[in-house]
Amino acid sequence: MQKKTRLSLFKANTFFWQTLAGLIVAMTLSGFLVFAVAWGFLNPDHTLLLNHPGEDRVIFAEEVVSLGGKPALTSWLQNQNPGPDHARVYAVDSTDHDLGGHKIPNGALERARALVRQGGNTLGIRSFNIEGEEILVFTARKPVNFFKDSTRVLLFAPHGAPLWLTCIISLLVASAVAAGLAWRLTRPLRQIEGAMVQAASGDLNVRISESVKGSSSEFIELAKKFDMMAATIQQLIDRQQNLFHSVSHELRSPLARINCAVELARRSPDITPKMLDRIESDVQKLDSLVGDLLTYTRLNAEVSIPFSEIDVSEIVEDIADNASLEGDARKIQVICDLPKDDLIMTGNADLLAHAIENVVRNALRFSPDGGKVTIQGGMVSDSSLQISVQDEGPGIPQEEMAKIFDPFFRGANQATGSGYGLGLPITMQAAQHHGGTVHAENILPHGLKITITLPLKPAGKSEKA
Repeated sequence: MQKKTRLSLFKANTFFWQTLAGLIVAMTLSGFLVFAVAWGFLNPDHTLLLNHPGEDRVIFAEEVVSLGGKPALTSWLQNQNPGPDHARVYAVDSTDHDLGGHKIPNGALERARALVRQGGNTLGIRSFNIEGEEILVFTARKPVNFFKDSTRVLLFAPHGAPLWLTCIISLLVASAVAAGLAWRLTRPLRQIEGAMVQAASGDLNVRISESVKGSSSEFIELAKKFDMMAATIQQLIDRQQNLFHSVSHELRSPLARINCAVELARRSPDITPKMLDRIESDVQKLDSLVGDLLTYTRLNAEVSIPFSEIDVSEIVEDIADNASLEGDARKIQVICDLPKDDLIMTGNADLLAHAIENVVRNALRFSPDGGKVTIQGGMVSDSSLQISVQDEGPGIPQEEMAKIFDPFFRGANQATGSGYGLGLPITMQAAQHHGGTVHAENILPHGLKITITLPLKPAGKSEKA
């Protein structure tokens, strides 16, 4: 179960603050962009309202003239209030003055007259003859000071609030929204960081895949990778602890026998030669165990191993000859079936010999008296070869098949064996160092077959003298 870890956010360079700053900057720039667009629409080049609603206002002014003449138009112009668009109707006489007494926006009169002369869009521009005088009527926005005349931008800003107050409120709201988004975006990272802190403190059972569900796919994948890493490290530590336990157990038995033999030899000098033979046997077993441990450790440590061109046929034949001599005592027949052509590959002769010999010795150990061990080899493609060893022993229970390559594993049928459980793990490691694989399968009606598949040219390996 994941523990809650308090993580400090009071660091300027955290991802949370960087995300928050980025969001605030993005929102601020967006606000300035909106302001720039709005300012563009409010500049003097866009003061004339030529269509709706400017046309409607000019038509209304024409109706006022028809009803009350110039005095009515003048009164209406003086009393009109600009609409939300800051626009009003202007009626300009021959002296370029508005009848309502209002200041005409810069450039509006010149543009209106130019449009009339050019015959352009004049729906919102009318020329009246009032009491013998030409009056030009049009609708235009009054000059707008955005910072002075803008009073309410946000729905939640106080009515009539100045722009500076609205900007401050907008910035505060944007910061609050950005903080919420930044907190949500960085939440998976905080959870992953907390899990890493737990793992660093020794709690490798922490898992976070479930807790980051609903986040982005990148965070979900990162959490899955973390869970895989934690599980792998936990397995390695468990395997290491099991290895230490198994090694101590395997060393304790022969050492105890040696101590016992020494004590018996001291008490009964007449049996000293027999005890020395027993001590020698146990010392040889210890030497074999230590040798296998060193080999297995060296393979797991990814130590550089020299490769050269080797003849696998020669290696297998030597192992088969030695196995035949060892099997004669129990009348076990060792059959070696190899092709006439040599099996040449790039590899380490000593390492492969050790790997193949481990499999053959296992086959001899579990074969019944008078049984048969068959060693076969050959090419399986233009780029790989196979070596298989088949015995007539009891085989391996199916539920134990995946464990036989674990160090110090002993199956139900191995109680009578004399090995330490390092032979097949060394074989697997040696094959993997050559870019190959090892496969085990039971043979009916009884027996076990181990197949080693090796590439002729291991990837990434070069021949060394």
